Amino acid sequence: MIENIDRKFKKILIGDTEIAGIVNTLAIAYKELGYQVTSIASKNKYYDYDYDIDPENLVFTFFKLKFKSIRVATFFKKLSKLISKSVEEKIKSILIRNILSNTDVYIFVYTTNLWEEERQLTYLKRKGVKIISLFLGSDIRDYVAFKEKFKISHWDFSTEINMPGTELKIKKLAYHEKISDAIFSVPDQSIYAKRSYFHLQIPMETKKFKCKIPNNSIPIIIHAPSKPEIKGTDLILKTLDELKNEGIKFELKLLINLPHNKLINELENADVLIDEIVAHGPGFLSFEAMLCGCAVATKYYEESPQCFKPPVFAIDEYNLKDRLRSLLTNNSLIVDLAKKGNDYAINNNEATLVAENFLNSINSKNFDYKI
Repeated sequence: MIENIDRKFKKILIGDTEIAGIVNTLAIAYKELGYQVTSIASKNKYYDYDYDIDPENLVFTFFKLKFKSIRVATFFKKLSKLISKSVEEKIKSILIRNILSNTDVYIFVYTTNLWEEERQLTYLKRKGVKIISLFLGSDIRDYVAFKEKFKISHWDFSTEINMPGTELKIKKLAYHEKISDAIFSVPDQSIYAKRSYFHLQIPMETKKFKCKIPNNSIPIIIHAPSKPEIKGTDLILKTLDELKNEGIKFELKLLINLPHNKLINELENADVLIDEIVAHGPGFLSFEAMLCGCAVATKYYEESPQCFKPPVFAIDEYNLKDRLRSLLTNNSLIVDLAKKGNDYAINNNEATLVAENFLNSINSKNFDYKI
């Protein structure tokens, strides 16, 4: 629980990588709360969002933001192509300094894309900017240590999945622990943590979702893994095949690489989301499913703090078949979980509430995980 602290922050900078829509969602929330917001991220194939600063199109987006004119921004972009590469890089460095200096708070998401991470964070700190670090999974999760600590037996994780590797992930976390004013994370990705932190909160634009709770006589199941190899998709599909062979009736929709708006439409008409059984949830997709009226089956860390007690149907690699059998044969349980999940997400994940909690965490000592 983070205490409410009166602050006078006015300018918020959020970036630099879009993960599950969080940059866009927080930018909207802080604007609703009256803050001056600048978002940094490149276009994402799953989301139709625009950002104030696109690191891959820095000159154009900087001058578009500054002058509110596409014509002026286009002029400066063309001009930048007429000068030497070395001069262009110097100009970009000036623009980046301008962006980073013009804020009170920087909310770090996943990685930086304007400058190399330590350089960017060091510059912000030197300018007196408050830094809030949000860790979202593979950015700091070391799958070697994770597999051992959380007794993962069904899967081995490739070097590619664990990129950029254990040593660099430890170094990244250590630097944020040194420089950040607040850190939000979860235990299964914070194995190497040496500093206390807050439980990661997931902001949702709750009003844009439609809760239907269809209560289909034959449950419609959604499984929509962003990365099947780290969601447990192979075992989930195998188990569902076995349950179908037992005569249990359901309709499965396996959705991969679906644009976000189409995925939400599918969730609105589904009964159950089976999310993940490797890392612990619920994550972004699970909360979207709750807001759409789905019961959510996902792996859950039973030792989570009091601030994180979502009504999910807990599953893992060891109990998957028995647990799914009991869920898919009990329509009243599905509906009850859907109703409770929707209430929970509305009351705990509303983006403006989460956004304020992030700011209130600065200098707070009321940590959810004490080390």
